[in-house]
Amino acid sequence: MLSDETVRRELRWEDDSESDVISGQLYKSLLRRGVVRKERDLTIQFNTDGVEAFKSSSVQMWPIQVCVNELPFKFRKENIILCGLWYDYCKPNMNTFLAPFIEELNSLRQVGFKVNPNDPHFIKVHTLLSSVDSMARAPLQNIQYVRGESSCSFCLHPGEDVAVGEGSARCFLGDIYPLRTNAQHLRDVNRVQADPTLKHVNGVKGPSALLLLDGFDIANSFVPDYLHCVLLGVVKTMVDKCWLATSNHGKPYYLGNDAKINQIDSFMLQIFPPSEITRLPRSLHRRKLWRGHEWKNFLLYHSLPCLKAVGFPEKYLNHWFLLVFGMSCFLNDYISEDSYVKGKKSLREYVLTLQDVYETPTLNKFNTHLLLHVPKSVKHYRALWASSTFSFES
Repeated sequence: MLSDETVRRELRWEDDSESDVISGQLYKSLLRRGVVRKERDLTIQFNTDGVEAFKSSSVQMWPIQVCVNELPFKFRKENIILCGLWYDYCKPNMNTFLAPFIEELNSLRQVGFKVNPNDPHFIKVHTLLSSVDSMARAPLQNIQYVRGESSCSFCLHPGEDVAVGEGSARCFLGDIYPLRTNAQHLRDVNRVQADPTLKHVNGVKGPSALLLLDGFDIANSFVPDYLHCVLLGVVKTMVDKCWLATSNHGKPYYLGNDAKINQIDSFMLQIFPPSEITRLPRSLHRRKLWRGHEWKNFLLYHSLPCLKAVGFPEKYLNHWFLLVFGMSCFLNDYISEDSYVKGKKSLREYVLTLQDVYETPTLNKFNTHLLLHVPKSVKHYRALWASSTFSFES
């Protein structure tokens, strides 16, 4: 990739917009301490996820993909590197699957490489972060899956089982708990290994191969992915499981009857979006076919005017505005300190008042809880689009 002069000319170690990964606190700290050498070294983010080989297939593919943070976003997403591929009827054992990948990354960080033999310096590569969905993050860290006790990847919130119908759901009520750290994770691994009767300690089930990856912090190098956590998580859940769910018939926020949906459609399908929005609105009746970008457009551009047009009660409209505003702050091309503070306050208020506004704890599930960890991710890695899985998914 770097033998292409067009690509090499695009590399940069500073970002005027203050919105990309290289503007984050962690990257600037690496530059300041000389860990990453300006104009010479590179940093990467990596992703892995399971996809069906074809529709209705029991065979899974798990690619390992990498992109270079010093490339502008446009070039970054056009130069994704495939580093590994698992193809089988079962999920990979992550420690086995990642071993050669980690071995090579450690060599690239310690020794580096030359684009051509005449280069005077070695380029060293540092693994800055991993952007994955929650179902992949759990086995990568070797912690409990999202429905298990202490399954939050970022703090020690245990969650609690809340009755839902004839079953139960793991809900995360209240604020965040003490944040996870690399040292705490290692202590929990040692306790699990020392006592075979323990299934987990603070959700940690055993060692992860990522603990062997130089410079990678197993607690802080992951991000709550904006695509899966917010768009396909919180937003989709609120639409499908709350506003349009027939079980909520009679509630003041219920929008599930055909007349209301048709009214929303009538308003939404008349919208002519600007050219930068590449997908035209599609009917709510076809929301099962909506892709991530469509849920993004609904959240940021369509939902508030459409909900207001159909007479959505002001109490719920104002509450929804907190999420729309908070996400808008963290998706800007420029994130000022003032915008950061307001975005953090909005998301926090959205999460902590959700149970009272809708008078049920069952909406405070895993993805809703992760919204509380989004501001820290933005502080470390800047705008959510810069570290989302959108590029890898496409």
